[in-house]
Amino acid sequence: MKHQDDINTYVSYFEEQINKVTDLEDKLYKKILYLCMLDTLGKARYPKHDNQKRIISFLLNYAGSADMTRVSMPQLLFNLDHILKDSAKSTIRLYVYVKQKTDGLISGHFYRGHEVDPFYNEVASYANVKEKKKLKLARYAELFYTFRNQLVHGFNETAHCFEMSSDSTNPYYHSERNGPGQLCFPADYFKSLCTEGLNNLKTYLEDNGINPYERYDFSDMWTDPKKLLAKKNRNIFCKLIDFIKEKIRT
Repeated sequence: MKHQDDINTYVSYFEEQINKVTDLEDKLYKKILYLCMLDTLGKARYPKHDNQKRIISFLLNYAGSADMTRVSMPQLLFNLDHILKDSAKSTIRLYVYVKQKTDGLISGHFYRGHEVDPFYNEVASYANVKEKKKLKLARYAELFYTFRNQLVHGFNETAHCFEMSSDSTNPYYHSERNGPGQLCFPADYFKSLCTEGLNNLKTYLEDNGINPYERYDFSDMWTDPKKLLAKKNRNIFCKLIDFIKEKIRT
């Protein structure tokens, strides 16, 4: 099979890294390292996507397939409460649906994500075209990306989220004193995303005869050549504008 040796070497490397991270004790470090791997695996599949689109696409199509299209009802309620006027809420089908879903949640009770949150397609039927854009913001894939940014760029977890479940392989809610509770993505769930993503990526690479190493830049240049060319083109454009202005004056 084409590029099979390269694919095997690539997959073996990440399997080894996943095992190394598993042995760490600090959950924050584990999550950040797993996220680095997800970013890297995503590039092998979507090399031309920007960072956000690449990660979300990889989560939806290759990792977390059982959960990433779920919509967080508590987070969606927060979003709708923020953008809707109180007088309009009772007439909005989506808001009424979400309110019914969240009103039954008991403070202090532990809920697994799949016990609380329906899939996107189940909720979308209650939303109009405009509301579907807000709906996607509460989807697990988008929330996980937000969670990822907080971890990578802030070196801490989203406020109020802490691990307290013996089931560390599934997203869950831990309740605050008041409110529907906070969504938590535990450390072992990150590991499962990496493992599932790597396995599905391997199948994709084999089926399409793709060498994963060709999706990365191993050149000696640290600066992206495209940025250099873009700067050169801007200089040419500016000179052209100056030339035209000078001709107009004369």
